[in-house]
Amino acid sequence: MKRIHVIFILLLVVRLAGAQNPADRILGTYITDEKDAKVEVYKKNGKYYGKICWLKTPYSADGKPLLDKNNPNKAFRSRPVMGLIFLSDFVYSKGEWINGKIYAPKEGMNVNGRLKFLSNNELEVKASYLMISATRLWTKIK
Repeated sequence: MKRIHVIFILLLVVRLAGAQNPADRILGTYITDEKDAKVEVYKKNGKYYGKICWLKTPYSADGKPLLDKNNPNKAFRSRPVMGLIFLSDFVYSKGEWINGKIYAPKEGMNVNGRLKFLSNNELEVKASYLMISATRLWTKIK
């Protein structure tokens, strides 16, 4: 009988250890709907961030890495787009990641963001600025 209790406790511990925080479901790598970039979403200090980890075209016509040339801050215009953290400060609430910022390097602007799964591997990425919003669908690849 004691052996059954030990086995039961071990199974319970293994199950609890494998239980994942629902907020961490977003962690992983995604490909954008245009298939021109991959984004790695990670967690830091309880908030969620995303950085560009692959670009279909990582170099400009002159063979140099693409730069953040449209950034309103002149000091950042020489930083590469590859590795750029462009999703920042998202927090999880009721099945969504909210209150975050999305930096759009092509436009050089920060907008409000919201992230939400539509299916097991399809992430809706919504960007809003003033009264304008745009929605993209990313696919989780790992």
